[in-house]
Amino acid sequence: MVEDEQEKDAYLLSELERLEKVLIQAKTKKTYKVLVSYENTEFYVEELKLFYADRISKLIRLTRKS
Repeated sequence: MVEDEQEKDAYLLSELERLEKVLIQAKTKKTYKVLVSYENTEFYVEELKLFYADRISKLIRLTRKS
């Protein structure tokens, strides 16, 4: 019974370490920064739409055949 408790503790400690690493990685992602810095994340989505629409229109103009 003591071994079972030790095994559970060891598993929980290793799982805690794994999740802490995952959390550190997640906090470095752009998505996390957007979620914590934008009051309304829909604004970010709208910014992305405008940015990519502009990029696409510029690429279309650059690649248009003469």
